[in-house]
Amino acid sequence: MVTEWKLPAGSGVDSDGALSLAAVAAVARVLGRALPPHELLALASEASSRAGGTQSHGVHAALWGGVLRTRDTVAALEAERLVVDPGRIEESLMLVDTGASEEAPATAPSGAAAPALTDGIVEALRSGRYEDVVELMAREGEGAPAGAGQRVVLEVVRGAGGAARALAGRLVAVWAPPGARGPGRREAVAAALKAAGFKLLPIRVDLRGLEVE
Repeated sequence: MVTEWKLPAGSGVDSDGALSLAAVAAVARVLGRALPPHELLALASEASSRAGGTQSHGVHAALWGGVLRTRDTVAALEAERLVVDPGRIEESLMLVDTGASEEAPATAPSGAAAPALTDGIVEALRSGRYEDVVELMAREGEGAPAGAGQRVVLEVVRGAGGAARALAGRLVAVWAPPGARGPGRREAVAAALKAAGFKLLPIRVDLRGLEVE
C-alpha cells in the first residue's frame, strides 16, 4: 500500500484519521467485504487511535467530504453536513505554514461560550454571512495555546483584518473573505503574511469523500 500526503509532517491537520480510513476501505475491498459507513468509521477510528491519533474528526471528514460540523456526544462523534457554498469557503479560508519544526499543541476553547460561538459560526456560514465569521472565529480562538511561530502569524493576520486559529501542529487556519468588488480582507491578509515571510498552502473542499477504485 502506498500513501501520499502533501502537507508537512507535524502540520496539525488530522491526517491519521484520513489515512486510517483509506487503509481500512482498501483492505475491505481486497477481502471482498462491503462495509457500511458506521463500520468503516468504527474500524478507522480504532486504527487511528492505535496509530497514536486522538480524534476521529478526520475520519468523518474523509468519509463524507464537504463541510462538516462534528459534535462529541456520550455515545459517539456525530457529523452533520452543512449546506454551504464550497467555493466561498475555499476563497475565505487559508492555511499558513509557520515553518517551525515544533509548536505547542492547540486545544478547543473551554468554557460556556464555546458552543454558542460554534453555533454562531455555523449559522453565519449557512446564511452566507462570511464577514461575520471573522469576529466569531477571533473570539473562538482567544486563549487557545499556540507556538512561537504561530503567535507571530496570529498577530499578522489580526493586524491585517482577518481571524486566525492555531492548529495542533505547525499550521494556522486563517479566515479572511475576499472583497466583493475589489481587494478585501483576504487580499490584505495574504499580502501581509507573504511580506512577513510565511507560506500560504492551497486548500480545496473535497465534496466526494471516500472513493475506492
